[in-house]
Amino acid sequence: MPRMNIAKEDIEHFLQAFSDDSSLNRVAADIALAPACAGVRMYDAPLVGVSSARDPLYAECKKAHVAGENYMLPTEWLDGAKSVISIFNPFTRGIKDSNAGGDRPSLAWLHGRVQGQDYIVAAAQALAERLRSTGARALVPVADRRFAVYKEPRIYSTWSERHAAYIAGLGTFSLNRAVITKKGSAGRFCSVVTDIDLEADAREYTGLYDNCSLCGACRKACPAGAINTHGKAHAPCFSFLETVNQQYPSYYGCGKCQCGMPCESAVPPKNPRADYSVIKNIDSRN
Repeated sequence: MPRMNIAKEDIEHFLQAFSDDSSLNRVAADIALAPACAGVRMYDAPLVGVSSARDPLYAECKKAHVAGENYMLPTEWLDGAKSVISIFNPFTRGIKDSNAGGDRPSLAWLHGRVQGQDYIVAAAQALAERLRSTGARALVPVADRRFAVYKEPRIYSTWSERHAAYIAGLGTFSLNRAVITKKGSAGRFCSVVTDIDLEADAREYTGLYDNCSLCGACRKACPAGAINTHGKAHAPCFSFLETVNQQYPSYYGCGKCQCGMPCESAVPPKNPRADYSVIKNIDSRN
């Protein structure tokens, strides 16, 4: 079957329509943790970034201090891969506002984190299927049977959405280990690897943390005390998430370091006094 020409704009329009039309992007009434959560839209229209599957930065991810040796290159996920499409799904204003302040995640945020993850993977899968319908090859790494998360000696996985986003020009890392895009950091990433040769987006930054002002607001907001001037420690964060799961079985999440922050919905103003030398290995954790 001859291939149809696909441009980044086509991908953006497809994902916009999926975001608007999919019932998966709204909290179903039969699973709502509270009546007010029923029907709530979880994500706004996504941002899309494209990188070359052979960008040298992907090879850097295999280093032990980044994602590790079990990290798989785009060309290992898909033989002949040419492009990686990175998708940032920003939480809606209502979800973010519901979770700003306090020391426990809002019910709406919990839905966004759990059912929302199902939605963003479904959106990426729908995009991959759309690309395959044109004669291309495409897959979603986190939905592939080869995707795995390892917890020893530290937490890492065979694919990193954050690193793909950085490489695709969507944004840079931050003190709380999120990625700050032009629509902020309160959201979730997913990606599609394809053999379509799309034009790679330019990275409008040179440093790993250029979009972070190191204001420390996330450190003050973290109920687990997991964030300090050197970055974020996983152990206290995960311990806190376990308490959330005990309170709401089948749910987890927090998001206090993303909601109500200067970087919640945009890149914060630059801080000329920020000392980036104190940050240690923010880019090395999944």
